[in-house]
Amino acid sequence: MEKNAKRIHKNTKTKEEKMDNLQTYTAISKDDLLKTAAKMKAKGHRLVQISVTKKEKFDLIYSFADGDALVNFRVEADESDGVESISSQYSYAYIYENEMKDLFGVNIMNINPDFGGNFYKTSVKTPFNIKPGLAENTEEVK
Repeated sequence: MEKNAKRIHKNTKTKEEKMDNLQTYTAISKDDLLKTAAKMKAKGHRLVQISVTKKEKFDLIYSFADGDALVNFRVEADESDGVESISSQYSYAYIYENEMKDLFGVNIMNINPDFGGNFYKTSVKTPFNIKPGLAENTEEVK
């Protein structure tokens, strides 16, 4: 029986190899984000997550799913850049976008609905993007 099992799986890829084929990353400009989201929606892709990290710039990852395939788009933005909301295409994106705005200070424009920095009640403004030496981040949020 074990011999047959090996033969059955001999020509299949490992789990890691399959995962690599099911996930893509594409860098796009912030100006192409809304158009890209509209294309994903038209193709029937689901928005599954939006994430943000901060180094020198914001690194935003928008992930869309089609069955088992995950299509990721990476957008880089400066703190002063405005990034257009995709809530006009995916209504529930407002949750991710208000979170990015409140916790990181990402300038997301035209979120519907926009909680105006009050989606989360935090003790400091943009707690995941604290700038060393700036008093505005250490003041209590009222």
